[in-house]
Amino acid sequence: NPHVYVSSFADYAAVAHAADGWFKDKAAVTPEIRALADQLTAGISDPRAQAEKLYDWVSSHVSYVQIVLGAGGFVPHAASEVLANRFGDCKDHVMLLGALLAAKGIASSPVLIGVGPSFDLPRAPTPYAFNHVITYIPQFKLFADSTAQFAPFGVLPGGDAGRPVILTATGEEMQTPPLDATDNRISVVEKIDISPDGNAVGDSTVSAQGAAAVDLRGLVSSISASAEPEYFTQMLGPGSEGSIQ
Repeated sequence: NPHVYVSSFADYAAVAHAADGWFKDKAAVTPEIRALADQLTAGISDPRAQAEKLYDWVSSHVSYVQIVLGAGGFVPHAASEVLANRFGDCKDHVMLLGALLAAKGIASSPVLIGVGPSFDLPRAPTPYAFNHVITYIPQFKLFADSTAQFAPFGVLPGGDAGRPVILTATGEEMQTPPLDATDNRISVVEKIDISPDGNAVGDSTVSAQGAAAVDLRGLVSSISASAEPEYFTQMLGPGSEGSIQ
């Protein structure tokens, strides 16, 4: 809806500087974090492969839970707390992933990003232009969102794509990679046998890549085995039966 931003920040670099203060020391490398980083990357010497291993662990082992109390909308928990609790919001994810990366000598920066209908930043610089935090790894020129559980390393979900962002470590304004039809596809192959009485039996093979695959994995994972009958009834009508593999 139409709205007005009023801000005392001079520019978005100042917003980044403020956020850097909120995040300061929250991604400290503790002995427990260093031990976990070493354990996860044992036998892996390539830095990018190490980063991917650490990202995969955070993405699959830290649940997304958002509890905003006091300044909690801006100030994350310490990485050590997130590791102990195994849950946190986007800022908490970024702190833990950043600490694990730092334990392996891989620099990263929190990234302020707005996920919503707007693809422009307000002319009045304000932290309220952003509602999400992800990670940027300059060594690989790569954005990563570990809260997107089904997004492989190097792939952003569609909601993060093509967005103006601010790196808190430097104040630099960047843009996440936009969606590209070459890298984001869904294909469906249908094989159906229709009998003379009108019944049909068949298979649908669905393949996806890129951000489209992230959404599809989320959809399929949300359908439990017990819910499959209802799913096929909704999709194909009464009397339909099927299973998902």
